Amino acid sequence: MDLAPHGLDLVSYLLGEPIVEVSCLSQRRVFDYSVEDGAALVGRTAGGVLVIQHVSYNTPDAYPRRTLEIIGTEAMVIATNTMGQTPGGKLEIVNPKDGKRSTLEIPAGEDRSPFLAQVEAYAASLLGGEPFPFSPEHDLHTMRLMETAMQSSGESVPKETVR
Repeated sequence: MDLAPHGLDLVSYLLGEPIVEVSCLSQRRVFDYSVEDGAALVGRTAGGVLVIQHVSYNTPDAYPRRTLEIIGTEAMVIATNTMGQTPGGKLEIVNPKDGKRSTLEIPAGEDRSPFLAQVEAYAASLLGGEPFPFSPEHDLHTMRLMETAMQSSGESVPKETVR
Protein backbone atom coordinates (compact mmCIF):
# COMPACT_ATOMS: atom_id res chain seq x y z
CA MET A 1 0.00 0.00 0.00
CA ASP A 2 3.00 2.27 0.52
CA LEU A 3 4.37 2.12 -3.03
CA ALA A 4 1.33 1.70 -5.28
CA PRO A 5 -0.27 5.18 -4.98
CA HIS A 6 2.87 6.78 -6.41
CA GLY A 7 2.74 4.58 -9.49
CA LEU A 8 -0.99 5.09 -10.01
CA ASP A 9 -0.56 8.84 -9.68
CA LEU A 10 2.41 8.90 -12.07
CA VAL A 11 0.63 6.86 -14.74
CA SER A 12 -2.43 9.11 -14.50
CA TYR A 13 -0.22 12.19 -14.83
CA LEU A 14 1.77 10.83 -17.79
CA LEU A 15 -1.36 9.73 -19.67
CA GLY A 16 -3.27 12.89 -18.83
CA GLU A 17 -6.34 11.01 -17.67
CA PRO A 18 -7.50 9.51 -14.39
CA ILE A 19 -7.45 5.85 -13.54
CA VAL A 20 -11.09 4.93 -12.90
CA GLU A 21 -10.93 1.18 -12.15
CA VAL A 22 -8.43 -0.84 -10.16
CA SER A 23 -8.11 -4.27 -8.60
CA CYS A 24 -5.25 -6.02 -6.87
CA LEU A 25 -3.69 -9.28 -5.79
CA SER A 26 -1.30 -9.10 -2.86
CA GLN A 27 1.09 -11.43 -1.11
CA ARG A 28 2.74 -12.02 2.24
CA ARG A 29 5.39 -14.38 1.02
CA VAL A 30 8.93 -13.26 1.74
CA PHE A 31 8.86 -11.32 4.99
CA ASP A 32 6.96 -11.89 8.19
CA TYR A 33 5.25 -8.49 7.95
CA SER A 34 1.81 -7.83 9.35
CA VAL A 35 0.97 -6.33 5.94
CA GLU A 36 1.57 -7.41 2.33
CA ASP A 37 5.14 -7.48 1.00
CA GLY A 38 4.14 -7.40 -2.67
CA ALA A 39 1.20 -6.64 -4.93
CA ALA A 40 0.10 -6.64 -8.55
CA LEU A 41 -2.47 -4.06 -9.57
CA VAL A 42 -4.44 -3.82 -12.78
CA GLY A 43 -6.46 -0.79 -13.73
CA ARG A 44 -8.12 1.13 -16.53
CA THR A 45 -8.06 4.83 -17.30
CA ALA A 46 -11.07 6.92 -18.28
CA GLY A 47 -9.97 6.56 -21.92
CA GLY A 48 -9.65 2.78 -21.71
CA VAL A 49 -5.88 2.42 -21.33
CA LEU A 50 -4.95 -0.67 -19.32
CA VAL A 51 -2.45 -0.19 -16.49
CA ILE A 52 -0.44 -2.97 -14.86
CA GLN A 53 1.70 -2.24 -11.81
CA HIS A 54 3.85 -4.51 -9.65
CA VAL A 55 5.16 -3.26 -6.32
CA SER A 56 7.13 -5.05 -3.65
CA TYR A 57 9.55 -4.78 -0.79
CA ASN A 58 10.93 -8.24 -1.48
CA THR A 59 13.03 -8.03 -4.63
CA PRO A 60 16.84 -8.23 -4.34
CA ASP A 61 18.65 -4.89 -4.42
CA ALA A 62 20.83 -6.02 -7.36
CA TYR A 63 17.83 -6.07 -9.70
CA PRO A 64 16.99 -2.91 -11.66
CA ARG A 65 14.80 -0.86 -9.36
CA ARG A 66 11.92 1.47 -10.10
CA THR A 67 11.29 0.54 -13.73
CA LEU A 68 8.43 2.16 -15.63
CA GLU A 69 7.41 0.91 -19.07
CA ILE A 70 4.89 2.63 -21.29
CA ILE A 71 4.01 0.70 -24.42
CA GLY A 72 2.06 2.35 -27.20
CA THR A 73 1.66 2.22 -30.94
CA GLU A 74 4.14 5.07 -31.55
CA ALA A 75 6.94 3.98 -29.18
CA MET A 76 7.88 2.12 -26.05
CA VAL A 77 9.40 4.13 -23.22
CA ILE A 78 11.42 2.50 -20.45
CA ALA A 79 12.48 4.60 -17.45
CA THR A 80 14.92 2.89 -15.07
CA ASN A 81 15.97 4.19 -11.66
CA THR A 82 14.24 7.52 -12.23
CA MET A 83 11.69 7.27 -9.43
CA GLY A 84 12.90 7.19 -5.89
CA GLN A 85 15.04 8.96 -3.38
CA THR A 86 18.23 9.11 -5.46
CA PRO A 87 18.76 11.37 -8.47
CA GLY A 88 19.56 10.18 -11.99
CA GLY A 89 18.51 7.20 -14.05
CA LYS A 90 17.95 6.63 -17.73
CA LEU A 91 15.14 6.79 -20.25
CA GLU A 92 15.08 4.53 -23.31
CA ILE A 93 12.81 5.07 -26.29
CA VAL A 94 12.20 2.01 -28.48
CA ASN A 95 11.20 2.54 -32.10
CA PRO A 96 8.22 0.30 -32.97
CA LYS A 97 9.35 -0.18 -36.59
CA ASP A 98 12.85 -1.56 -36.04
CA GLY A 99 13.23 -2.02 -32.27
CA LYS A 100 16.18 0.38 -32.12
CA ARG A 101 16.68 2.08 -28.77
CA SER A 102 17.82 5.59 -28.06
CA THR A 103 18.93 6.40 -24.54
CA LEU A 104 18.65 9.61 -22.58
CA GLU A 105 20.68 9.72 -19.39
CA ILE A 106 18.97 11.73 -16.70
CA PRO A 107 21.53 13.91 -14.93
CA ALA A 108 22.01 13.01 -11.30
CA GLY A 109 22.76 16.51 -10.02
CA GLU A 110 24.82 15.49 -7.02
CA ASP A 111 23.24 17.95 -4.61
CA ARG A 112 19.73 18.02 -6.09
CA SER A 113 17.21 15.72 -4.45
CA PRO A 114 14.49 14.36 -6.76
CA PHE A 115 11.97 15.77 -4.30
CA LEU A 116 13.33 19.32 -4.57
CA ALA A 117 11.21 20.23 -7.63
CA GLN A 118 8.10 19.04 -5.81
CA VAL A 119 8.94 21.16 -2.77
CA GLU A 120 9.73 24.15 -5.01
CA ALA A 121 6.38 23.88 -6.82
CA TYR A 122 4.51 23.66 -3.54
CA ALA A 123 6.44 26.62 -2.10
CA ALA A 124 5.75 28.69 -5.23
CA SER A 125 2.07 27.91 -4.81
CA LEU A 126 2.00 28.93 -1.17
CA LEU A 127 4.35 31.90 -1.31
CA GLY A 128 3.86 33.24 -4.81
CA GLY A 129 0.24 32.47 -5.49
CA GLU A 130 1.11 30.06 -8.31
CA PRO A 131 -1.61 27.49 -8.90
CA PHE A 132 -0.71 24.05 -7.55
CA PRO A 133 -1.41 21.41 -10.21
CA PHE A 134 -2.79 18.77 -7.83
CA SER A 135 -5.93 19.41 -5.85
CA PRO A 136 -6.88 17.63 -2.65
CA GLU A 137 -9.63 15.94 -4.70
CA HIS A 138 -6.93 14.47 -6.97
CA ASP A 139 -5.12 12.95 -3.99
CA LEU A 140 -8.37 11.68 -2.46
CA HIS A 141 -9.19 9.97 -5.77
CA THR A 142 -5.84 8.15 -5.61
CA MET A 143 -6.52 7.09 -2.03
CA ARG A 144 -9.98 5.81 -2.98
CA LEU A 145 -8.37 3.76 -5.76
CA MET A 146 -5.98 2.31 -3.17
CA GLU A 147 -8.82 1.44 -0.83
CA THR A 148 -10.63 -0.33 -3.68
CA ALA A 149 -7.44 -2.16 -4.65
CA MET A 150 -6.79 -3.35 -1.11
CA GLN A 151 -10.38 -4.53 -0.68
CA SER A 152 -10.21 -6.48 -3.94
CA SER A 153 -6.97 -8.13 -2.79
CA GLY A 154 -8.57 -9.62 0.30
CA GLU A 155 -6.27 -7.54 2.51
CA SER A 156 -7.95 -5.36 5.06
CA VAL A 157 -7.27 -1.65 4.98
CA PRO A 158 -5.93 -0.64 8.41
CA LYS A 159 -8.49 1.58 10.11
CA GLU A 160 -5.86 4.14 11.08
CA THR A 161 -5.20 4.80 7.34
CA VAL A 162 -8.85 5.49 6.44
CA ARG A 163 -10.21 8.74 7.82
